[in-house]
Amino acid sequence: MISVNRALSSDRLIRATTGLSAPEFKLLVASFYREPQKERLIRYERGVSQGVL
Repeated sequence: MISVNRALSSDRLIRATTGLSAPEFKLLVASFYREPQKERLIRYERGVSQGVL
């Protein structure tokens, strides 16, 4: 089994497993982190404007 840390330390390995370079993969991971954060903020603001919170 390949660990994420090991794969990220080897551009060749991460490219072989994902088709992306290590920097590209890190950008993809970051985008998956940001989207749920944005969604939570939108739901919170919607609740505040509707007087739910």
